[in-house]
Amino acid sequence: MSNNKFFLILLFFPLLLAFLLGWVIYWKFFGKKQIQQQKQKKEWVKKTLAHIKNFSPARLKNRRWQNISKKKGKKPIKHTKNKQK
Repeated sequence: MSNNKFFLILLFFPLLLAFLLGWVIYWKFFGKKQIQQQKQKKEWVKKTLAHIKNFSPARLKNRRWQNISKKKGKKPIKHTKNKQK
């Protein structure tokens, strides 16, 4: 029985090492790039949503410069003469 365990260990240990080595190589060359691309996509989505929010109809409707009417000239001051008795 111990002979069979020994052969199983000899069989699976190199397979385990090969799998780990393959995973490390994959992570080194492709995994980091994927994470970087995901970060860039998140930033792009965030900027795009902010841009859309800046030009949303509700915001455009409530802009201050659109609600300001033309400035009216100052009304002339009415001078009241003091009536002397």
